[in-house]
Amino acid sequence: MKFLVDENIPHSLIAFLIEKNHEILDVKNSKYNQANDVELSDLSVKENYIIITFDKDFLGIKKKQKQLRCIILNLSTLDIDYLKLYLKILFKKHKNILEKNNFLIFCKKDELVVF
Repeated sequence: MKFLVDENIPHSLIAFLIEKNHEILDVKNSKYNQANDVELSDLSVKENYIIITFDKDFLGIKKKQKQLRCIILNLSTLDIDYLKLYLKILFKKHKNILEKNNFLIFCKKDELVVF
């Protein structure tokens, strides 16, 4: 899968995604490091990336952008091992959603909400 990882995603989580052979666009280490959320969502649609972020502002963007593909991690933890396990399960259990052209997955510790 192709992921655009927002500037708030820790490097160790990015390294985990790379180890799993995903294509990564790391915003903080790219020419897009000053881009706002709308610009990032436009880029993700154009280049077919799934955004991974902690930023809940993408909930509002989703209402305006029909083709947005986004995972918001609202898990109240930065424990990397927990995040890795969470994503591993998410990718396996919800592969059918991740293959769609339009979704937003809002991840809470005990709940997963799909828009």
